[in-house]
Amino acid sequence: MAACAAGIAWLIAHDLVGHPAPFFAPVAAITVIGLTVGQRLSRAVELTIGQAVGILIADALVGGLGTGAVSVTLVSALAMTAAVLIGSGTMIVQQAAVSGVLVATIQPPGSGLSSGRFVDALIGGGVAIVLNTLVFPTNPLALARRRAGPLLHELAATLDAVADALRRADLDAADAALERARGLDELATRFAAAARAGREAQRYAPIHRGAREAVAAQVVAAGRIDLAVRNVRVLARRARRAVERGDDVPDTVVEAIYELARGVQEVEQALSQDGGAHLAETHALSAARLATEALDRRPSLSVTVLVAQVRSTVQDLLQAIGFGESQALRAIDGEEAPSTSIAAPRSTLEDLSER
Repeated sequence: MAACAAGIAWLIAHDLVGHPAPFFAPVAAITVIGLTVGQRLSRAVELTIGQAVGILIADALVGGLGTGAVSVTLVSALAMTAAVLIGSGTMIVQQAAVSGVLVATIQPPGSGLSSGRFVDALIGGGVAIVLNTLVFPTNPLALARRRAGPLLHELAATLDAVADALRRADLDAADAALERARGLDELATRFAAAARAGREAQRYAPIHRGAREAVAAQVVAAGRIDLAVRNVRVLARRARRAVERGDDVPDTVVEAIYELARGVQEVEQALSQDGGAHLAETHALSAARLATEALDRRPSLSVTVLVAQVRSTVQDLLQAIGFGESQALRAIDGEEAPSTSIAAPRSTLEDLSER
């Protein structure tokens, strides 16, 4: 796709616009394709603008100051400043500076290599955006699934580590489990970003219009799993405290955490639409039941908090596989639960379609 974008960008800039040597058109196309494939449209637009701004600043400055260390320094500083003012991220700020330096060194104004660098950069970025969004769009469902897998695998492993530490009353193991829980944030952020990018891809790509409900369900699931990650972090911290204090943690609570880990593993299958929703529900509700049993024994504060975190995480998992909030709460409290499917509640889908 990058090669195709480069060729089309050159054709438009050279043959249609009339630029004799549109160096920056294919360069911008390749850069935008390479750095934004599978990401949100807004990122591609920002990168295109960042490159174009860097080139425009370089043309203006080098034309009056000439080339040299002073010019390169000023071009880099002003290009990065302009990109920051636009509101771009770190990578885009750097790209603005790189584009400006290219003009100031490789193709200084007056070199005869290009007469419309700013326009060429916009052409290249525009071609990349069209190809990336409309012609060769990323599969929105596959994009989120690739990010969900590592997160859910690590989340399940973290829960197993917490349960192991409690079962053995091992403080070192509890410390390791807590550290592992704290490392889940980056994976959760990637999954959430992929789900949002998938929703955007589905919205703009005609061939993916039929995936609206499945994509919306993934966005809902990403939000609920992010909450589950936060709850597990609190669970790990409280488990460490319980081990440190020597609290008597009932076996049912430890087993509940193991069951919760099995439920997380099945959520991955549910999100991939390869089954697993029923098993995820079964394990999650088993975890809630086992944890709640500990409340009948006048537990310590640490155990009470552990039970609360298990139940909260169960609610997050149930909502991730398609339960509404009230349905999840009724199921956790022991009422009969409806059959689950990986689909968000209708009201949620309607809200997402309006955003």
